Amino acid sequence: RNPELNDTISWNTLISGYAQNGYEEEALKMAVSMEQSGLKWDEHTVAAVLNVLSSLKRLKIGKEVHARVLKNGSHCNKFVSSGIVDVYCKCGNMKYAESVHLLYGFGNLYSTSSMIVGYSSQGKMVEAKRLFDSLSEKNLVVWTAMFLGYLNLRQPDSVLELAREFIAKESNIPDSLVMVSILGACSLQASMEPGK
Repeated sequence: RNPELNDTISWNTLISGYAQNGYEEEALKMAVSMEQSGLKWDEHTVAAVLNVLSSLKRLKIGKEVHARVLKNGSHCNKFVSSGIVDVYCKCGNMKYAESVHLLYGFGNLYSTSSMIVGYSSQGKMVEAKRLFDSLSEKNLVVWTAMFLGYLNLRQPDSVLELAREFIAKESNIPDSLVMVSILGACSLQASMEPGK
């Protein structure tokens, strides 16, 4: 047992550090080593592991962690429940994502954002827009997901309509990715007038 890694805070810091610097596989190994050293995962560990599994698109292990979370009761933590939703979304399993979101993530901005990104990436824009419209506050992640979803489906009118809404509701200067989406819609539409 490593004397420097004698508590969950140290382990969680190490796991998160590996994950944030692109060493996802090492982060997973550290999470396993943490348990082997006799320390239990807390909600921060679970959230970090779910983030890694989401990045790596590891559905099987994600399901195992989900089962563990249900067993230990940490599914009520908003970061854990949204992490589970994110794993299922990134792995393309929207049915599981919907179930978890409806049970534990409803009203959770992080979970709702993951659902919008998931639906958008799969071309399910009606579902994405329904959730998008339900948000009282929208962050750049959900705006971008909506723009990219419409662009990927080659729906320039929807992009331009969303752009008008974005410009009307957001007081800050539009993000460059949003502007690229708007210009992409204009080029799809082959119309220079909206692009001016």
